[in-house]
Amino acid sequence: MKKALILVICAVMLWAAGGTAAAAALPATPPDFNWMLSNIRDDHPRLFFHGKAHVDQLRASLSSQQQSFLNDLKSLVNGYTVKAKTDQSHEAHHAALVWLFTRESKYLTKARDLLRSTMRHFVDQIYVSYYFRTRAKAISAYDWLYNDLSASERAEIGGLFAEHGRQIMELGAYHVSHMAWDYPPGRAKGDFYGPPVVLWYFGLALHDDGIDNRAALDFLERAYGDEPPKGPGGVANPYAVGHYPTMFGC
Repeated sequence: MKKALILVICAVMLWAAGGTAAAAALPATPPDFNWMLSNIRDDHPRLFFHGKAHVDQLRASLSSQQQSFLNDLKSLVNGYTVKAKTDQSHEAHHAALVWLFTRESKYLTKARDLLRSTMRHFVDQIYVSYYFRTRAKAISAYDWLYNDLSASERAEIGGLFAEHGRQIMELGAYHVSHMAWDYPPGRAKGDFYGPPVVLWYFGLALHDDGIDNRAALDFLERAYGDEPPKGPGGVANPYAVGHYPTMFGC
């Protein structure tokens, strides 16, 4: 019941974010890599939200239903505590979302501490959940907190993402998961929900911020150049079409 409630809350809040943005027309053929790089925005947030002004607009125009969902999410986040050596990417994601929409400093502090502890765990443990959503939620939280982190906090937490991204690239998907679905080391291949998928999100959030520009570019190049998988769990499989929207469910 609690998991279902969280999913509904976050789906509504992120719907509010995405629903107001005008969809840009896609080119007839895939753009080249340099074109893509030139269109990554300079400011944050970049993931799901379109800069600070977009978030400010959304915060000022929440409907009564959205405000009610936000209040429920706040209540959940109030009960979170930081646990060492634990994946709390979901909790960090929730706290960062609440921070964006409330600007109550206690949620910034909680989201930062949850995220820092989680990323230390990911880097130290390496063997974390196979599904990319754990890392994707963590990098989303970082992106959403970015404007309000100090330079040292950005360097520390962003550096952990860069390090973990390199682990994914160098060790292969099997070695950053508990599941025996092995791919050749160093290849960001596989299905649409395995660890290598997150390199795209890492690259977008870290791009040209001066923390580890080389790593961010490597992540984007690897993710952008990969051919989408077509087998079970591949993006060309009807199963993926139905399942993908749930991967970012809170």
